[in-house]
Amino acid sequence: MQILHIVPWANYGGTERMVLNLCRATRSCNHFVWFGQRGPMIWEFRRQGIPAYAPGDLTGLAQEQNFLSIADSIDIIHIHCLYYMPQIHQIASRLGVPSIVTLHGRSSFPPLACPVVCVSEAVAKLQPIGSNVSVIHNGVDTDEFRYREPQDREGIVIIRVCRPNRCAGYFTDSLASVLSKHPNAELWIVGEEGISTDQVKYWGRRIDVPALLCQADIFAYAAFPDRGSHDLCVLEAMAVGVPPVVTNVASVRESVSNMYDGIVVPFGDVGAFANAVDRLVADKRLRTALGRNARETVLRQFDMKRVAQSYLNLYRKTLTAVHPLGAHGPCTT
Repeated sequence: MQILHIVPWANYGGTERMVLNLCRATRSCNHFVWFGQRGPMIWEFRRQGIPAYAPGDLTGLAQEQNFLSIADSIDIIHIHCLYYMPQIHQIASRLGVPSIVTLHGRSSFPPLACPVVCVSEAVAKLQPIGSNVSVIHNGVDTDEFRYREPQDREGIVIIRVCRPNRCAGYFTDSLASVLSKHPNAELWIVGEEGISTDQVKYWGRRIDVPALLCQADIFAYAAFPDRGSHDLCVLEAMAVGVPPVVTNVASVRESVSNMYDGIVVPFGDVGAFANAVDRLVADKRLRTALGRNARETVLRQFDMKRVAQSYLNLYRKTLTAVHPLGAHGPCTT
């Protein structure tokens, strides 16, 4: 089976990482990826042997001869987006190839003839009644994000892995109060540039996130209630066994159960967030218990092997529904 993935961006975001995870977990398929813009993830795909293209490689996607030669052998076009992008759906329709869409963002689509995958139940509930919608959660490569035993040392590393605009501003005040009480604690901020101090380290954008998480003790993340769909960064921390402290919002609610595999606090409550992080800094036994449960949660519900099988089943179901002559309902309204 030959799959063409169309992805608007090529940065280190959750959408791009999920597509990479899916390609690696379904090696029985031949994958090609077209990015709508250039970015660092293109080289990561290519490094792992997955053909990846971007503007400049293929000018005028539907008209470019090189692309059309690939499209002739494609069985499924898999569109990945954060919101409805009609121009991408029109390309898939013009090529006459069966298609599916994964909605990675917190938005709603118009009714489409092709299958639409939502990465969380919360996003699925936003879709119009009667749409061909299913839920396949985000998944983590649990071989890459391996469980690490709790660190036996005096220092505590609290880590946040996300783009700056994904975390509420009060996060800084909450963690400042924790650091002032615990001089042996450090805050590592991955995904943002800044001026590091003795207790706060800025790491910028990194591709070695698994290695950084393995050195951490607590994952802290004050996600917004109206952004995101199913935050992959939380699942990645849980896979390593780093217990998360998160806000009670839709993008993490389907991942974390309060006081079982993490701590969930109301969004906007600066004191509750600080107290939750402080509690884990002070209680190694609780950190260990929540971290082990977090790993088990990921293995049980969000392992990429399970997610990949769900996509393979959907690919086969979509192909089975294709007319014998190859006709397929266009992916348009």
